[in-house]
Amino acid sequence: MNEADDFEGIYRGYVRQIYSFIYRIVGNRSDTEDLTSEVFFRFYKKRKHYEERGKMLSYLFRIAHNAAIDHFRRKKETISYDDRIAVDEDFDIPDTPEETAAERLEMLSAIERMKPVEREILTLYYLEEMSVKQICRIIGKNESAVKTALYRARHSLQKEVSYGK
Repeated sequence: MNEADDFEGIYRGYVRQIYSFIYRIVGNRSDTEDLTSEVFFRFYKKRKHYEERGKMLSYLFRIAHNAAIDHFRRKKETISYDDRIAVDEDFDIPDTPEETAAERLEMLSAIERMKPVEREILTLYYLEEMSVKQICRIIGKNESAVKTALYRARHSLQKEVSYGK
């Protein structure tokens, strides 16, 4: 197998997760598509530096995290998240009673109103089911800082859900 085949396999294996992660943070398709492409371009350029001992997904999430930060630095504006739920395919609502679906929509709506950093922490921990240690590697903070950010994000989410009722 050659290098192009390896890269294609990595791209196909992880593009949906990276796209979904970035979309939850950035909030619109156009920017998400651009950033997803940028993540894989950055990976391709730096692929020689990837250390096999780590998880590929964590490495790609780290690149995505940095790309999102760069994006917000360039944009320096507030982003509307009104139409995100309808677009994000990974947020499909299960066939459950209406109350559960409504609760999930309410929760997702509350997450959308949160700061990008809080959304990212909650997304990584709950939706991507990553450990605190994995999140540390992705966002480049120590364990106590991630635990504190997770605590604050949960608290903010709780306030958002209470406020939205």
